[in-house]
Formats: sequence, structure tokens, C-alpha cells
Amino acid sequence: MILSLTACGDNQNGSKEIANVWTASGTERLLGNVDYSSRYGSTSLSIEAFKNEYENAQIIISAHKNIGKYKIEVADLTDGKGNILPASAFELYHEKYMYVGQIKNHNSPTGIGYYPDALLPLEIAHEYRETSIKKDFNQAVWVNLCVPETQEAGVYSGQFKVILDGKETPISVSVKVFDYLLDGAVHSKSAFHIHPQRLAWGEKDDSREMQEKYYEYLLSYRVSPTHFPGIDLTYVTLDGDEMDRWLAYAEKYTLDERCSHFNIPYTQTVEQVDGKNITCVDWENFTETLTIMAEYSAEHGVNLFEKAGTYFTFFDEYDINGTTDIANHNLNKAYKLCETLAEELEPTLSCEQQLKTEILKDLAGLKHKVVGSYTDELIADKAQFVPTIDRFNTEEGRTLYKELDEKSYGNDGEMWTYTCMSPRPPYPTYHFDDTLLSSRLLSWMMYDYDIVGNLYWDTVFYTYYEQTNIYTELQLQDYYDTALRYPSANGDGFLLYPGRPYGIDGPVGSIRLQSVRDGNEDYDLFYALENFYTERGVDSAQLDNLLELLQRNLYSGTAVRINTEMYEQFANSRQMLAGLLVSAAKAGTIIESIRAEHGNMKIVVSAPNSTALKLDGTTLSGVQDGTLIRYQFEIALDKSVNMLTLTSSTQEGDYTLSLNLGGMSKTVSASELNNKVNMITGGSASLTEIEGVDSLRMDYTYKDRMVADVDMSSLNITATAVNVRIQIYLYGEQEISVTLRAKCEESSVYDEVTTVKLLPGWNEISVPTLSLGCQAYGTLNYLRFNPKGESAVSLALGDITIEG
Repeated sequence: MILSLTACGDNQNGSKEIANVWTASGTERLLGNVDYSSRYGSTSLSIEAFKNEYENAQIIISAHKNIGKYKIEVADLTDGKGNILPASAFELYHEKYMYVGQIKNHNSPTGIGYYPDALLPLEIAHEYRETSIKKDFNQAVWVNLCVPETQEAGVYSGQFKVILDGKETPISVSVKVFDYLLDGAVHSKSAFHIHPQRLAWGEKDDSREMQEKYYEYLLSYRVSPTHFPGIDLTYVTLDGDEMDRWLAYAEKYTLDERCSHFNIPYTQTVEQVDGKNITCVDWENFTETLTIMAEYSAEHGVNLFEKAGTYFTFFDEYDINGTTDIANHNLNKAYKLCETLAEELEPTLSCEQQLKTEILKDLAGLKHKVVGSYTDELIADKAQFVPTIDRFNTEEGRTLYKELDEKSYGNDGEMWTYTCMSPRPPYPTYHFDDTLLSSRLLSWMMYDYDIVGNLYWDTVFYTYYEQTNIYTELQLQDYYDTALRYPSANGDGFLLYPGRPYGIDGPVGSIRLQSVRDGNEDYDLFYALENFYTERGVDSAQLDNLLELLQRNLYSGTAVRINTEMYEQFANSRQMLAGLLVSAAKAGTIIESIRAEHGNMKIVVSAPNSTALKLDGTTLSGVQDGTLIRYQFEIALDKSVNMLTLTSSTQEGDYTLSLNLGGMSKTVSASELNNKVNMITGGSASLTEIEGVDSLRMDYTYKDRMVADVDMSSLNITATAVNVRIQIYLYGEQEISVTLRAKCEESSVYDEVTTVKLLPGWNEISVPTLSLGCQAYGTLNYLRFNPKGESAVSLALGDITIEG
């Protein structure tokens, strides 16, 4: 979401004596009891969104006196050309607060206090007389905009009114609608659980109709629930009416573009394996379910395995629950059963050949989740690993899970992740005492690192666990008043609230779920952008270089860069994404390559013959290539902020994209670090030249542990830099891994930064200064290079680029 907030006028009619009315983005969580007086000048609401996209903002009423009742009136907005953005496109929600008395996340930027979460429709809040505000309290109102699909692009403006005990305060409103339609197809996968029993405790209603309302509600947020509605369709033997209902759901949601994933029901039994009883799936019943799915698919012309997977929860988190043997046994049985069954069904299925091929392929390749982080004790031949998001923090971790998926499923592999009570900030969470933006950035990380699926253990934890001698499950008395429902994480396990206490037939949402939807929409926008670039022939590595400009200030690895500038930086990144997507969609302008080199950004752009390009207002000339014109230019990275502004002119109009290329960048040769290398465990360092690059060679004496320290202090690498790119040459013919450790001026130890694989020849690694510890411990003093090999290793450092 993009929101820019600027000062615009004062409160009128004396309402300022009652309260200050101001605005904020929908990417942050504002506490009810915190003094935000420094922000009272932000009184203009500004939202930027794509067509068919939800985006949010907040109106905050900071009361100086007790207020008996507040109201907000919305109005149509106009673009000055006769087009109207109707008031009906906006929804207003009263934010309900929970008191958080224990901060469980030590990196939390906020403290004990009143946290907003549940979003009660404003008209319901009026009906239940909850729109009074106490003195010295901040009452936030969530402004939810869904841009109509047919809305004309442009900037719309107008005014809303905030009415406090009859006194009015106008709010200037501006909405920019980007000239691109976000389609309704969901491309990320998810498995967010709606526990039927816990839902029933909150709603006093265990009917399938109520469960369907919750299921459909999550789908409207681009989230796929773990199971179809009905506890009788989850952990059961399906037959008769239950099977008919399940198949009807499976067909319906296989054909529904909002649903991206669902799990197949199963039942448990016990098998004796090597003289030991092992909990396992009832394979006879499971085989029958799969067979009926295949036959139904063939008969009805729909592949029910297209979005299906399994989630055998009885070996959940095998790595910490001691269920490795159960996981190994069931995973091996499951994939062998699916492969064998596909072969057996091949001669009997009767349908069009292409559909038959797809059904049998997806049945044979059905993915079986194992929630937990990889251990070498998990020896199943095929498994869909679902580790916590912090396991993807390093290049080594991301490579590990990518290789595991490719080993199991080849080109059809897909990575998944999950969050729970852990990890904790700075890694993304759905916890109260974390930044709200964290939950949105999880989707950015997923797209960045090719993580397709997101699993969440429960969205309706309408109970709490109390620690006695054992965990005892107890029903809550007030579902809107307890943030800590599990002993170690505020907000974990619930993203929804029961509508029953307010006469609502279905769930009440939360600002955290709004953030989840925003992130899922962003994922689909990145997906669309990649399609435009792939069609032009741009490879993934070049696209990654471009997208890094959008992501670099927001997170490092999977650690969120938590700071006061994060909201503005996120808004800027969204603006860059919009410029790239609209320019590609409307003008055919594609940035084919972008790379920092020796203090300059080298850029190659292509566009159709019919599109004219201007760089910072100056018309470019390029080289004809069929129906395209290709342009090459450089921009010096010599300013504190370096911008690329590219305007594409077509018969339909002009489309401008602006990219923040970063701050001042400099490239130095590692040869400048000669005589600053300490071969700790033996060896020698010397200057050399490799393929025209002046380099610093390090020849290690072979030992079990090989270590060399390089004094980097002369390069003055501080927190003002964003990344450090290092060229490393590996001699020989065998790939190795090397671990980097850093020591900054205020640190007494070497902290591990990353472990990467090096291929023979030149490699380049990018290390964020956040990983180096510069934010916490000052200037980088030393980098330690610790290669792992079975013989002596020789490395060489080439150019080192410090990116601002």
C-alpha cells in the first residue's frame, strides 16, 4: 500500500479543542495510549492503489476531552474530468483495542499499552454505542478502499467529515488510481486453519453454513483455508453424503481463482514397523479417497489434484516433537502410494487425454507437507518441507530448501514457510507486539525467494491455554479482550473475531488480516510484472537485480529493517513497483538489465517502436531490434540519493516510472587491501590479476578449520551503506562453501554473516550492512573468510562495491 501524508489545514468549528484529528498509513499500528502530538499536522488522507485492489488508511481522533460520540461521513471523489470514485468504494471500521500487558518480543518497537486489532464496521459500532472516546485516548478509524475494476485511472479528490459531538472537522482526501487492473487470480498458496471446534466456541454455532462464511471470508482476503467447511470433512473417512459434499467443494474451489490450495482429508491408524507401533494414515481409506477424486475428475472434466496437497498433522513440527520416525514412514508410504495408484488408474480412467495426463501427473506428484525445519534424520525420499521463515534468512538456508524441493519434485518443486509463536521480530510475525508492516513484508520475501506457500496453524483461536501442571484449554469470556491466548506470543493463533456478540452472521476481521491481504495482493502484482518481463526474454537474475532496488531498504534476508523510516521507504517501493508495472503494461517499456559497476548504474531498456522514451526529460535514441528499440545508458551514483526517471510516451498517454537507485556507490579493488590480510590458520596472501581484474589472492594451508581475516576498516563501511558486493574467485574445479563473519568497531566478537556456495571461477556475493552489524556496532573493521574444503583452498578477492 502507498500512502503519502501531508499537512493540510486546521480543524474547524472549534473541534480542535475537543480533539486533534489526523491521518496515518494503513501499514502501521498506532496505540491508544501513546502521545502522537508530533504527528497532528498530518491531516490529509492520500491513498494510491491499482484497479480491483484493496488499500487502507487511518483517521485518528486524539481526544483532549471525553467525547460522547464520533461519526465520519464519506463522499464521492472526482478527478476534474467528469469521473467519480463513489463513496461506496470506501468502508469504515471502528478499531477495537486490546490491552497488552506483557511484551513478548524483545525487538518490539512498541511497549505495553492498548493495541488496535479487531475492525468493527462503523455502523455496528454506532448501533452498539461504542463510538465514545475517553480523554487522552487515540481512537483510530480504518478506511478501507476497494477500487472498482472499471475505474478510470487518475487522481481523485474530495472531503470526508469527522463529526465529534456535533462539531465537524473536514479531512481532505486524495486517491490515485494506477492504470493497471489487478486480476482476481491468487498465485501464492496458503493453508490458514479455521478450527471448527474453536470457531463454534466463539460463534455458538458449529453449522457448515457458519464455517462456509468463515471460509469465504478468508478467500476474500486472498487466503486459502487449510480444509473445506465441516469438521466431518477433515479428519474422517469420506463416504456417502460426506464424500459427495467434499467432492462438490473440491470442484467448486478448484475452479475458483481465489482458492489456491486445499488439503485432502485422512484418518489415522497404527502400523507395526520393525517391531514398533507407528501412528500412520489409514492407507486403505486414503487410497479410496484418491481413487474417487481421480474418477470424479475424469467424469466431470476437472482436475481435483491441481490445487490439492496433504497435511498429516500427527507428525507436525517433527524436528521439535520427536516424531521423525513417524514422518519418515508416512512420507515414504504416501508418495509411493500416489505414484503406484497413478500407474494403476492409467488404463481405467476415461476422459480426454490431456486432462487424463494432468490428473495422473498431479496425483503421482501430490505434495505431502512436513512442517518443521530440515534435519538429516528426515530421510524420506520426497517431502514438502515447511520451515519457519527465519530458515530462509541466509543464502545457504534458501539454497538448502530449494535443493530439497528440486530433489523431491524436480521442476514442480515449491517452497513453503510458516510462522507461529516463533520466530520473533525482526523476522515477520502476526504478533501484536511487532510492526504491522512485518506481516505484509512476509509476502514480499516469499516472492523474492520463490517461496510459494504460507501455512498458519489457526485463525480462530477463540480459547486460551492456562499453564497448570499441564496445559488446560479454557474458553474465553471476552473474545475481544485477551491478546495473550498462548503463553509466549500476543496475538498468535487468531486473525478473526466472532461476529456473534455484535449480531454479525460471520467473522469480524482484523488489521493484521488486512495486512495479510495487502501482502498477497503485492505478491500477485510482482507475479504480473515478472510475466511482462519474461515475455520480453529478461532472465530471473536480471529481474532480481531490478527488484532488489525495491526491497533493499525493507528487509535483509528475512529480517525486517525495523526503523522509523520503514513506512516511507515502503511507500516509495510501492510507487516504484507501480511505475514499473504500468510502464510495462501500457507502454511496453522493460528494463532488461540494471547493474552497479564502478560507481555507475549501467542500464539497458527496450520499448516498442511506437513508444518514445525520455530520461529525466531528455529524449533518448536507441538501436532498432525488430519491433523494439533498445537503449543503453549510465547514471553516475555520485549523490546521496540517485534517481532514474523514465517517461514512456504512446498515443494513449505518458507513463513515468521513477526508481531510487540508492545513495553514493563506490567500487574499490581488493588489491588496496594488500598487507591487510591475516592468514590465521596458515597460508599466504599476494596480489595477482585474474581476467583483467586486480585481485588479492589467499592461499590457505589445509586444516579442518581454515581462517583468514581481512582488515576492512580503510573502506569506511558504515550503516549509511545498504549493501556490500564482493567479487570472489575460486581456484580449482570443485565448488565449496565459505562462511563470512564480521567484526565491527564496537563488537568484541566475530558474528556469522552468511554461508554461501562458491563455484569455480568468479562469484559475487551481496551482503547487507544490517547482516554485518553496522547498525548496531558501527564501522566494519574485519571480515573473516572461513572456507570449507577437503584440501587446501585458494580464493581471490576482486572488486568490492559499497552501495549507499
